[in-house]
Amino acid sequence: MIKVEDVIGGIKLTASMLVMENAIIAFFWDGDKMRLGTLSVAIPGGVSSTILGERDSVFGRIIAENFAERVGKVALVSVNLRSLSVDRAGRAIIRLATTLIKRYTDAGGGS
Repeated sequence: MIKVEDVIGGIKLTASMLVMENAIIAFFWDGDKMRLGTLSVAIPGGVSSTILGERDSVFGRIIAENFAERVGKVALVSVNLRSLSVDRAGRAIIRLATTLIKRYTDAGGGS
């Protein structure tokens, strides 16, 4: 499991990614406790869907599509923001996502 953190306005923002042979699962949440949030799935080629929840679903799909294209695998992405809004945390989430992918590829992952 790869994990990275940032702090936005005193609130911890965390991202973690589990890598499997044919898929990745990424979680983004604020606060101290990891929670499942709106869940989006994407496959390489830009096909995505939200399969659970609706809050921040467009943002989750964008992140899932980006992961799927960059790692060449099915991507499941959970976004659970309880204290922060996507407007406030979006750029930080994108930075965290980029860091997760970089650590994955630096470790020899990728298609």
